[in-house]
Amino acid sequence: MDLREVFKQSVQEGLGELIRHEVRQAIRAELPAALRASQYRWVGVKRLSQLTGLCERKIRYLLRQGRLPHHRIGRKVLFDLNEVENWLQDHYVPPALHE
Repeated sequence: MDLREVFKQSVQEGLGELIRHEVRQAIRAELPAALRASQYRWVGVKRLSQLTGLCERKIRYLLRQGRLPHHRIGRKVLFDLNEVENWLQDHYVPPALHE
């Protein structure tokens, strides 16, 4: 290997390490904000009950009926809060007008 090749290889390795370092730093800077934003996107039955005011039994009943949007991973049931919010809006009943 001549001197040019050694220099070229060392520059490439140095740049590669520098790029990897900068990418790691960027991920470390952005990850906490991304986790905070999505921290409560997926919730279980208990948390959904707390958020909606529906009892856990009613939520499980709606699950068995297939009426509440959810995702199942084995025995774990997760709810996407965006989907639940859309579902709630679809079931909105406006107040009756009294004559």
